Amino acid sequence: MRTRRVQSTRQIRNGQKETEGDARVVIDELNNIRSMIKEKQYLEERIAELEQQIYGLKPLATERTSKGGGAGDRLTTLIESRDKLQVKLAEKLEIINKAELRVEEEIDILTPEERNVIRYFYLKGYSWEKVAEVTSYAERSVRTHRDTAIKKLQENVSLPLIAFNCHHIL
Repeated sequence: MRTRRVQSTRQIRNGQKETEGDARVVIDELNNIRSMIKEKQYLEERIAELEQQIYGLKPLATERTSKGGGAGDRLTTLIESRDKLQVKLAEKLEIINKAELRVEEEIDILTPEERNVIRYFYLKGYSWEKVAEVTSYAERSVRTHRDTAIKKLQENVSLPLIAFNCHHIL
């Protein structure tokens, strides 16, 4: 009799561990998407900074004669850097957009509160505090909604959420 209880307890524990592992996979995938969105935001900010520098140097570069060096060389370097970042951004945008659409499709099964928490934290990159502020929920409630959403997603979502490996571009 005791052996059976031990086995069933082990099976329950193993089942819980599997469930926890499935939840971890969902969280990892959502974190990958969040990370890509943060990278996209960084690239957009960096491109904007470079463009400000470029437009600040253009008058200096055009005023200079053909002495060589100076603002003209710096301008060329900035333009090349901006162009490289724009190419990286364009490559990532397609992947990010597909991932965001997939997540939006999958979170349709969630309550509005759970969807908002997933959207704000994973798709918009807000902190837990900011999610609580925007949704007017207590931070603990935000985390509870997230936990409930993750459980629902692990039960109902066909994994993977994203069909590629996320490689950081920074």
